[in-house]
Amino acid sequence: MKVAMLRSILRRSTSSSVTTTTSSYLSSRGFSSAPAPERKVAILGAAGGIGQPLSLLMKLNPLVSNLALYDIAATPGVAADVSHINTRSEVRLGKNGVEEVLGLGPLSDYEQQGLEALKPELKSSIEKGIKFAQDS
Repeated sequence: MKVAMLRSILRRSTSSSVTTTTSSYLSSRGFSSAPAPERKVAILGAAGGIGQPLSLLMKLNPLVSNLALYDIAATPGVAADVSHINTRSEVRLGKNGVEEVLGLGPLSDYEQQGLEALKPELKSSIEKGIKFAQDS
């Protein structure tokens, strides 16, 4: 009796209208070698327990071109975490691997000043990392 009841439920849950809708959706979907359109994604509740990992996953998605994070609480920590994920890096590959890393492009005066101010801290951090690796 239980088997018959399960079959009945299964038949009702997979009605012909659902099957028709799904199959017509799949048959009407087109495929192309052209790139997919880029998408802007907004995550509401980005500082929460679900929003933060979702933000990191969306940052890795190649279809997402712009990620906006919103929450009642401040989101600079989440934004900092997301900014550490390198995506869409442009490099030129050759026979021996990476031949050229394509740069940042032209920087504004403000960006150039920030970069110059960052260099001493960056150099210090690199030296600490090298020393740590040598001592380990």
